[in-house]
Amino acid sequence: MKYQLLATDMDGTLLDDKKDLSSENIRALEKAYHSGITVAICTGRPIHTVIPYLSQIDFPCWLITNNGAVIRNPQHEIIETRYISNASLEKVIAILREDPALYFHGSNEKQTYINSRMDRLKSLYRFERKSQKGHIKSFLKAMEATWLSKDYQVIDFKHFVSSGYQLTNIIAISSNTELLELKKSQMLQMDDVFVTRSGDDNLEILDHKATKGNALEKLAQLLKIPREKTVAIGDHDNDISMLTYAGVGIAVENATLSLKKHADLVVCTNNHHAVDDALKELNA
Repeated sequence: MKYQLLATDMDGTLLDDKKDLSSENIRALEKAYHSGITVAICTGRPIHTVIPYLSQIDFPCWLITNNGAVIRNPQHEIIETRYISNASLEKVIAILREDPALYFHGSNEKQTYINSRMDRLKSLYRFERKSQKGHIKSFLKAMEATWLSKDYQVIDFKHFVSSGYQLTNIIAISSNTELLELKKSQMLQMDDVFVTRSGDDNLEILDHKATKGNALEKLAQLLKIPREKTVAIGDHDNDISMLTYAGVGIAVENATLSLKKHADLVVCTNNHHAVDDALKELNA
């Protein structure tokens, strides 16, 4: 079968653990594109952290960012945005603010909003130290962006909604898994939010219709591509919906067990050019 649409996650899938995009994966994506396959980057990241990678890819691709809440065409024009409702946003922020030690930030199609730059850096440092992978380069990049980039805005979340802001997603980060589970259980009692994870140390909160799977379905319909001719590749629970929707769902070897249960195929780890491996398996 000739596939027509490929959606790939970024962190833990397309990128290696150092947050680098390998030449093998780049060549594989370019080959797929030139063979007639539409490529979509499908990530939990906001647009401003995706753009630096696009300069390494020599062809236009669609963008599904903010975990499915924002869809952009290859010209980066917004096709669809799904915001968390104001009522739910107030409740989510209140739940997260109950524990001062819990770091969280919010994003929309424009920016990322943080309570303080220092709190963000502390959270990033704890994550890098816990990972034990020694990837100081990615931490330094994040530190530079936090302090110098206009894409991060410091704001008082206590008055966030009343100030007229909207968010597509909120990410809470903690090494305390019991605390994350508690917050998750509280938010799951709300009807119109979707709670997922892109890592063991985080929770991601979105509108209940804002999933990678729904965004991939929307894109396929827009491009008039049949479901059975779509391929999705991912590594974590926030990728389950798009693997479930796709005609072929592929998990990387480093994926969660819950994601692998939904996969038609498992390929090598993200550190061994998983997207290249997947496309070779499909002869795409």
